[in-house]
Amino acid sequence: MIKFFRQIRLKSMENNKTSRYLKYAIGEIILVVIGILIALQINNWNSERQRQRNINAVLKEIQTDLQKNILKASELFDGYIGKDSLYQMVNNNKLTKEDYMYNKGDLYGVYFAYWYATYEISDNAYLKYKGLIGDNSSANDTLTNMLDNMFVPLKTNIEVFEKRLQNTVYENIDYLAKNKDWYYKWNASSPSLLDTDYLEFYLKDEFYKNQVAVYINDYLNLVRDAQTFRIQALQVSQLIANRLGESDNLYKDQVFTQETFANDLIGDYTLQKPELSTKEDKQLQVTYKNQQVFISNGNKEIPLYPHSNSLYYGSNLQQVFKFISNNDSKSPTLIIINESGHHEYHKSIN
Repeated sequence: MIKFFRQIRLKSMENNKTSRYLKYAIGEIILVVIGILIALQINNWNSERQRQRNINAVLKEIQTDLQKNILKASELFDGYIGKDSLYQMVNNNKLTKEDYMYNKGDLYGVYFAYWYATYEISDNAYLKYKGLIGDNSSANDTLTNMLDNMFVPLKTNIEVFEKRLQNTVYENIDYLAKNKDWYYKWNASSPSLLDTDYLEFYLKDEFYKNQVAVYINDYLNLVRDAQTFRIQALQVSQLIANRLGESDNLYKDQVFTQETFANDLIGDYTLQKPELSTKEDKQLQVTYKNQQVFISNGNKEIPLYPHSNSLYYGSNLQQVFKFISNNDSKSPTLIIINESGHHEYHKSIN
């Protein structure tokens, strides 16, 4: 086409037809400009497709990181359940001399207040994602907003609670080293050789109970935010799967867990021994809707998230809900664990 215009231009110049020459010269320029614009647009399309491929690849990385965080949060929750049981035993003087002498209990035994847990969150993939989207992300982009909340304020809070728990543990250990002559024996893992002063401290000293109370509170703060991260990670993982046009097995597993056991859980529950639990609701109702288990006291309804087939938790982990199937009855038992203790509810039989 350009060659055609060039030939016409030359003939026009030879015949001194200046106006006709100018028309064809302008047409040639317009064609060149249009060609450049088309080439730029094609290049932009190719760049955008490559950028989107890069974003999708990074989203897959984020999804993989979230799966690790979900598993770690689950392990942290298991640790809290074991430690809280031991804390209740310490607080109610249920542990014996033999328990301390032979270190009975969970992974760290009755000396759980001298071990700290971590919940490390890798934000490398998230930072790559933010670098790729730049300022192009809409303010109403639910996925980006949720990622920002998880990897900025929530991650920061978790790191603060991690550091707090670590400091509490070191303070507990330092107290023994500075104030207890038998510390070196305890540190050498020979508790059966320790004297009565050692047992007096763990069995009767109120200061030790205070140490344990501070420790379990710090541990709970970490676990609570870790479970919040876990809940949001499941939701974000599902959003990523939807955006990539894939299936999210983590989300499907959670829905399957709730659907499988929901029929056994739903119903009305009555508090047992209300005279011992004066601050607890006397009646509760468990429902299942929109692939989610809820518990309600008639005024307020909160969603429950499955930790296992029988163990659920609320979004802020103020309470843990344990459902126990009774083999000799059609009525399951609900145990609610909160800061005031363990409270038992029985499901009404219709």
